[in-house]
Amino acid sequence: MRCTCILCGQKHVAGLSIAGCFICFSCEQALLRPYAARRLTRVRRLRLLRLYERSGVLSETKC
Repeated sequence: MRCTCILCGQKHVAGLSIAGCFICFSCEQALLRPYAARRLTRVRRLRLLRLYERSGVLSETKC
């Protein structure tokens, strides 16, 4: 089964899945490097922002 990474948008066989959000191993390693925020492209930062905004809305509606 292939899952789509929330950062790069590509389909991968293996990666990290937390709360239904899939991150491939290469993107995970990139996030763990020093100054990772400076290395992320604008498109990847916007994808993360949408993910955080969406999860914030979902957590506020749960009891």
